[in-house]
Amino acid sequence: MKRNYKMCLVRIGSEAVYYSLIKTRIYMPEGVRVLCYHNIKETNSSDPYTVSIEEFRKQMTLLSEEGYSIISLEDFLKVKRSGGKCSKTVLLTFDDGYKGFHSLAYPILKKYNFPLILFLTTKFVHQGGEYLNWDEVHELYKEDLITIGAHTRSHNMLTKFSINTARREILGSKEEIENTLGTPVKAFSYPYGAYNSFLRNLVKSLGFRVAFTDRFGINSVTTDPFALRRITIFNIDSLSTFNKKLLGAYNWRGFFKKGWSGLGKI
Repeated sequence: MKRNYKMCLVRIGSEAVYYSLIKTRIYMPEGVRVLCYHNIKETNSSDPYTVSIEEFRKQMTLLSEEGYSIISLEDFLKVKRSGGKCSKTVLLTFDDGYKGFHSLAYPILKKYNFPLILFLTTKFVHQGGEYLNWDEVHELYKEDLITIGAHTRSHNMLTKFSINTARREILGSKEEIENTLGTPVKAFSYPYGAYNSFLRNLVKSLGFRVAFTDRFGINSVTTDPFALRRITIFNIDSLSTFNKKLLGAYNWRGFFKKGWSGLGKI
């Protein structure tokens, strides 16, 4: 009952914001929209972070047909440095390194020539199963559209660790990816989006250029590069909801995330 009440409030609030945007003709706030995906599967799943291939295909088609500019990590870094304006600009990210990315999502992304960042949890790569193995990671790394980022060694919530333990988690994943692929790792994704000022400074000190949270919102030129906002896409998101998220109708959630513990999976 409580969860349904929260979901209802989120929908009502977002609809109100959406129609307010239309009424005032503020259709596209400036900034880069960073979309966050996790797993992609053939069929619908009860896991809120697993999107069906059918919905994913529709979402990528919408981005293409609506004229969004899909940028790479390097393009994003240039935008941050130059302070250039961007209203229909999107950066795609995929967390955890599921096999569904390789077999289902990437063929669609390649069709549209959409670049992306793939964040790996290195323990999962060794684990195999539903996750990519190193042979598959090597194969994907050769693709010009894919940038590999770090997502810690074991995907634990870093805010619960000491700084030394967090350092081993973050640096361990960064160094293993760099040593295995022979390329510098510039991007980091906080597991569960959880971070604080100590972790923010730690990530910066370890040589990353950017770090991504799960806090909803659009990234302007003034957004902290080590606390970047993302728009998480869930299995219940209709194409209409997906479009409204792009327009900014759900960004207000970022201001209330800490107080509404259950909203992260809505």
